[in-house]
Amino acid sequence: MTDNTTKNVVLEATNITKNFGELPVLENLSFSLNKNEFVSLVGPSGCGKTTCLRILAGLTKSFSGNIQYRLGDISTLPCSLVFQDSPLFPWLTVVDNIKICLNFGYEDLNKKEKHTLALDYLIQVGLHDFIDYYPYELSGGMIQRVNIARALASGSEIILMDEPFVHLDFLQRNDLQKLTLNLLKKQCKSIFFITHNIHEAVTLSDRVFIMSARPGNIIKELSVNLPRPRNIDTIRSNQQYQSLIREISELLSAELKKSHVQFEQWLLKKNQNI
Repeated sequence: MTDNTTKNVVLEATNITKNFGELPVLENLSFSLNKNEFVSLVGPSGCGKTTCLRILAGLTKSFSGNIQYRLGDISTLPCSLVFQDSPLFPWLTVVDNIKICLNFGYEDLNKKEKHTLALDYLIQVGLHDFIDYYPYELSGGMIQRVNIARALASGSEIILMDEPFVHLDFLQRNDLQKLTLNLLKKQCKSIFFITHNIHEAVTLSDRVFIMSARPGNIIKELSVNLPRPRNIDTIRSNQQYQSLIREISELLSAELKKSHVQFEQWLLKKNQNI
């Protein structure tokens, strides 16, 4: 393997293969994530996207292949997570949910300094008026803002995000996409982002990976050479944007047909064994 540091690579996955029992989920999945890069992974349902993310996060241990990180400061964690339903501690206020993340890698800070730093992260996600609220008092969009602030506060070089906006309505989703684009200007983070929304993927990303039907593999890598900063309200009129959307849609439609055929074959086999 080449030197990841000189290549500016912060994460490299090589030949990741994962089965659940006799069911193959991922097969020889390989890709890399660069420093300060936003990469989205799209694919048909059931192709192994979340399984891939869980392997990257170290939550799934049993797999073949190799995951290599280029670690930054030894005191920082390699990656932080934002899931669809990332739970906050219900007995803690918003600011205390951030401060608890500062117990790791910020040992040199006193309580006042940690409080000030937590406030800074909440200001960045637009929640400075809600620092003393509890999670049950927040909307779904506000909760995901807290989760994004927690991911930033963790000090991790890489943020893994699994469809973090999927449960939000259109306005909240647009709002969080704009927030993410704004944070990209300020934060030196590498983001690996799973989504079913191809407009979201193209709007946010530097590269988009398209996965095959199960067993999941990357069948195409597309570069999004649209200038930054990006305006979410005007970008969809860009011809390159529209071309990328069409190409991804066609690729996913073909893979979706394959997944339907797989299901029909499985159903036929099951019925024959009854």
